[in-house]
Amino acid sequence: MTPKRFPYEGLGRCEAVVSDGLVYAVATDPQGASGILEQTRNTLDALERVLSKAGSGKPGLLQATIYLSDITQNRPWTASGSTG
Repeated sequence: MTPKRFPYEGLGRCEAVVSDGLVYAVATDPQGASGILEQTRNTLDALERVLSKAGSGKPGLLQATIYLSDITQNRPWTASGSTG
């Protein structure tokens, strides 16, 4: 099966690639918010839009990787009830 790519305009990368029924996606805060809570919300909203374009959604997530420059800023993640 040939992978289906969803190019991200202007950045020379794809927002998502669909291959063998799996969606590989990337998202960042498109607004560049200053606070971690707003950055997290913006990024998760962007991810949801990318997944939708690729024919998927949050219920189909297998894995998510979040990079924080300061681990003490993980409040948005732990507040959601996730333990890991």
